[in-house]
Amino acid sequence: GYLAHCARLSHKELLSILWGFDISPFAAELAVINLYRQDMSEYENFPRIVPGNFFARSPGQTVDFPAPRVTSGTQKVPIPIPLFDSIIGNPPYLRSQNQDDLDPQYRNALFTAAGKAGFKAPPKTDLFAFFIYHATRFMKRGSRLGFVTPASWLTADYAVTLQAALLGEIRLAVVIASAAESFFPQVDVNTV
Repeated sequence: GYLAHCARLSHKELLSILWGFDISPFAAELAVINLYRQDMSEYENFPRIVPGNFFARSPGQTVDFPAPRVTSGTQKVPIPIPLFDSIIGNPPYLRSQNQDDLDPQYRNALFTAAGKAGFKAPPKTDLFAFFIYHATRFMKRGSRLGFVTPASWLTADYAVTLQAALLGEIRLAVVIASAAESFFPQVDVNTV
């Protein structure tokens, strides 16, 4: 609603520039339903929500989506993942100490993704940082990045690489914290 109002774009135009990625098929399906129901009269109602592992995606990679019209049958429409003007995220907060149980291939994929984005992540990097590193690959020059993260990166040794990135090429604009209340009261993590 807010973006539609500010940008003065139709639902169809908005859906052509909004993309979502979620590893949970259920969450991805709910997002598609929610976006679709915003304007069910629009035949070109084509939510671009990609289920699966975000770290397996890269800019320019083609994603096959269902055709926007019911009358198109089962034919899929290949759409390349673009670079974005802005990226927002709320990645999982999993401390490096709790990542020992992760599949070794998945853990390797995290460090590979960071490397492809130009970052050398220390061995004890928390999971959310990998999402930021990988997301930078999808950014247009001059774009914006906004993530809800644990506050730990502000002072933790593992976050030196992230701090340097945010104070260097990415150019940190603002860190928002609340001393009055937690952003997520059900989670025992201070977030910024």
